[in-house]
Amino acid sequence: MAHLELRDLSVRLGDPPRTVLNGVTLGCSPGSLTLVLGANGSGKSVLLRALLGLLPATGTVSVDGTVLGSDRRAFYADTGVCFQNPDLQIFGDTVLEDIALAVDPTGGSHPAEVETILGRFDLSGLENEIPWTLSGGQRRRLALAGAFAGTPRVLALDEPFLELDYPNLRRVVEALSAFRSAGGTAVVASHETRDIWEIADQVLVLHNGEPVYCGPPGEAAAYVDPRYGLRPLEPASW
Repeated sequence: MAHLELRDLSVRLGDPPRTVLNGVTLGCSPGSLTLVLGANGSGKSVLLRALLGLLPATGTVSVDGTVLGSDRRAFYADTGVCFQNPDLQIFGDTVLEDIALAVDPTGGSHPAEVETILGRFDLSGLENEIPWTLSGGQRRRLALAGAFAGTPRVLALDEPFLELDYPNLRRVVEALSAFRSAGGTAVVASHETRDIWEIADQVLVLHNGEPVYCGPPGEAAAYVDPRYGLRPLEPASW
């Protein structure tokens, strides 16, 4: 699959410019899930957008030892993405069409894979619905289904659990677990910790754009703390 590495990734935005992400270095091995934690405004979304090349940044992003340049089309073809606002990535006129496009943007027919994705994200029976008429949680699941569709080597998910009820939250955790077990590389920015903690291989904690911890989940528990805008973990989580 893919070995993803960030070296000294930094972002300055605004007028006048200010640093919103400073010096993040992170290695993500195939078959791993990296959980990015932090309060609102800590830099989680900025990190994912810089990783994807959607924000001007200094430092480097590399895949399998090759530094990515400004043209990241090959990387995008191998990467499943879910933004905080799912409406930014829903393109089909119906749920079925949107999933079909995610499975094969060239318009090929893959009914078995489309049906599998629909079932995995509890969208069966909604195939003919217009996406804009769906509830917030349903649109979130549709965006996530698109991220997992096809054969991504990397997943970059920004707050994937927003608006989901608990059964569907567990569906996403199970999908992430299967992706990781199959050798995929996942980077997940989230406020949710309890359920995803069980499958996280490393944790990055951001505070005001600065990395304050990056390492194994066991040692990260001390940083999941109100001083960094995070609700402490329940003991059972770790």
